[in-house]
Amino acid sequence: MSLRVMRPWYFSLVAQIIYLFVAMALLIFFVYMLYSRLLLRQRLRDKEAENESRTKLFIKLSHELRTPLTSVIGQLSLFFKRYGASLQGNALLRQSYKGALEMNRIVSNFLEVEDSLGEEVDDLPAFDRAEMYPSGQGEYTMLIADDNADMRALLQDIFSGEYKLLVAKNGREACAIAREKQPDIIVSDVMMPEMDGLTLCATLRKDYETRHIPIVLITAHASERHNLEGLALGADDYIAKPFSVELLLARCRSLIQNRKALAEHMYLAGSGSGVITSEHVQDKFLNAAIGAVERNISSSELNVALLCRELNMSKTTLTLRLKNSSGMSPRDFIEDVRLRHAARMIRDGEVRPSDIAAQLNFSTPKYFSIRFRKKFGVSPRDYAKG
Repeated sequence: MSLRVMRPWYFSLVAQIIYLFVAMALLIFFVYMLYSRLLLRQRLRDKEAENESRTKLFIKLSHELRTPLTSVIGQLSLFFKRYGASLQGNALLRQSYKGALEMNRIVSNFLEVEDSLGEEVDDLPAFDRAEMYPSGQGEYTMLIADDNADMRALLQDIFSGEYKLLVAKNGREACAIAREKQPDIIVSDVMMPEMDGLTLCATLRKDYETRHIPIVLITAHASERHNLEGLALGADDYIAKPFSVELLLARCRSLIQNRKALAEHMYLAGSGSGVITSEHVQDKFLNAAIGAVERNISSSELNVALLCRELNMSKTTLTLRLKNSSGMSPRDFIEDVRLRHAARMIRDGEVRPSDIAAQLNFSTPKYFSIRFRKKFGVSPRDYAKG
């Protein structure tokens, strides 16, 4: 008796055909799912790019609105400050001023969604009024950097009564002017062609000749992130458009006074007695200047021209650097170092006070005594006793 073993049903031709169809269906399903996922991801990317493009355009338009708003509000603020109280029609102007402030509030709300801008749009043609304004007056020199003609004119109008003004139309011009003229403070817009305000700030902070100059950045971006970015690059203050004229003036005054006080502190930080040498001073320029005077302390040729040669600087540059670093003119600086050297000689008992005038080339002992008393509050003889 013979037995025939039948193949299991799952090995049959029909079963294999079913398996093939199931495998193909699964493959098609997985391909479809993968394609759908990729398509969804691409749509999300496209949507993100579209939203980002709209946001950038939106912020650009808001920035463009903020610049003329700053000009309008600033000019009206100056008008009320200088002339407004005496004019008829004052109420109409004040209403215009309130309207501009309300527009600024709306723009500020729009800019809460602000992101970093890409390329800038060109300014509309504007009449550059910069040359219509005087160069300004005052003890200190300010460099204004802004690519917008109306903003430059407004800033010149604001500061011309307190500062001698230098003007640049972009960051590259401002950088060159800062190195040559050594201004006491720089007020710069952030968004400028060729070199923006942030790059200008970083460049000047890396340069030994300009890193001490206070820098105020003016921007349409009021977000904390942009403020921190500017401050991290070395800006001393960050002011959003449109700004208060009084606040801007006050902050610039404060920065100059603080920098002046810091320079004086650095110069006088060597000793409570007021006796100082180049070893006491951390500022490299002041150290070099004091050293140059000390090396020639007994020379009859010690004067401003000699100090210029020693430091390889023009008289103008030397004057500006000394004013920024010590608050003194070159002539006063030389006399100050000589008097401090004389005080050290008296304190150490190296020579009698009556002989110091000749050794340090003061014109007469009497003149030396007068200058010494003015500096230290006592005569050389009393200083030696104390």
